[in-house]
Amino acid sequence: MCVDTNQDGKIDFMEFTERFHNPAKDIGFNMAVLLTNLSEHMPHDTRLQRLMDKAKSFLSYFQEYLGRIEIKGGAGYIERVYFEITESNIEQWNKPHIKVGFLFDYEKFYILFFLKFRNRKKHFYI
Repeated sequence: MCVDTNQDGKIDFMEFTERFHNPAKDIGFNMAVLLTNLSEHMPHDTRLQRLMDKAKSFLSYFQEYLGRIEIKGGAGYIERVYFEITESNIEQWNKPHIKVGFLFDYEKFYILFFLKFRNRKKHFYI
């Protein structure tokens, strides 16, 4: 058996979750981010489309936890940043005013960020 049992011969759920479930969930989430990102950058690739068709149920599992922010760069391009939405924040994230999406103007954000942290010697990148 790959899982240790306690004195009663039962599987310790917390130990099992930490050892197997959480790492598998992290790997699955990263795969969902990768497939989502690829599908947005290569929407007409037939090979990717076949993979996306086979991964529909997999992607639907992680869709609720996949957040995305779009940042408008200085040259007018839009960069997408993906992140995991924790279960405790799903209700707030799904509110209409947030779900519609929001767009950061990189130049304004950079100026505000720079003014607030200009005395620090660290560099921050988006």
